[in-house]
Amino acid sequence: MMHFILLITFLLITPVSNAAKSVPDTIAQRVKACTICHDNEDKIERHAYYPRIAGKPQDYLFNQLRHFRDGRRHYQPMAILLENMSDKYMLEIAGYFSTLPLPFPPPEQVSIQPDEIKLAKQLIHSGYPTRDIPACSACHGDTLMGIAPSIPGLLGLSRAYITAQFGSWRNGGSMRGQVSTCM
Repeated sequence: MMHFILLITFLLITPVSNAAKSVPDTIAQRVKACTICHDNEDKIERHAYYPRIAGKPQDYLFNQLRHFRDGRRHYQPMAILLENMSDKYMLEIAGYFSTLPLPFPPPEQVSIQPDEIKLAKQLIHSGYPTRDIPACSACHGDTLMGIAPSIPGLLGLSRAYITAQFGSWRNGGSMRGQVSTCM
């Protein structure tokens, strides 16, 4: 019985050091759920691609969040995460990520043929008029770094991400811009 009384006394007079640790209410803390997938590295996991979003234009990020929430872009985990978020809060999230430094991974080593290089340059600078494909630079800028306030840059994106987005665009998938003629 004496041991029990000593244990109770000890518990009552000993301060609990870990019980009431407070978590700061900052936007960086509140977007932890986002950074699980969208940190500074591209990831391909379980048939899903998670792009880096740091440094992307705020309006672009905000539009993508709204598209997921409102069902114009389809990825169930994003839709569930955003389903009850207000535009104001999503704009705050987009603003936070837009201010982070844009990480650039080392360039991918690829082997392409001279005719493929020629076609890539044509698509970037002139498009493919006979197939009604505009030049990449017409929207994404001469240096492909994007155009504020809402068109993202293309440099630094992985081949896997660009290929997936082109496939989605070509097949009428979830990649849609604010303007009907955009991608």
